[in-house]
Amino acid sequence: MEDYDLDVSRAALLEQLGKFSDAAKIHLEEGRISEAIRLYLKDSLHEESLLLGIECILQGLWEKASFGVKSLGQIQEVVDLLNQASKIEFKSICAEEVKI
Repeated sequence: MEDYDLDVSRAALLEQLGKFSDAAKIHLEEGRISEAIRLYLKDSLHEESLLLGIECILQGLWEKASFGVKSLGQIQEVVDLLNQASKIEFKSICAEEVKI
């Protein structure tokens, strides 16, 4: 699939197989950050995926909402990123920090 530029189909197949992190990487490489975030956050069994999802959200917010940005057309993208961030459950990360 990779040889024929079927990255969307490849990512969809990986998602169906439950390989959310791998599918997210494909979307991220192709610039589909929102899809990558959705899949990273869906991979709830792996803390690394959650952290990558959070990192993508923060990077997106930095790019879309930093002080130097003048385009108001990016406001919906910021709202979408914040909506995705609001769905994150930090229980597993917080539990690890308490143990340390």
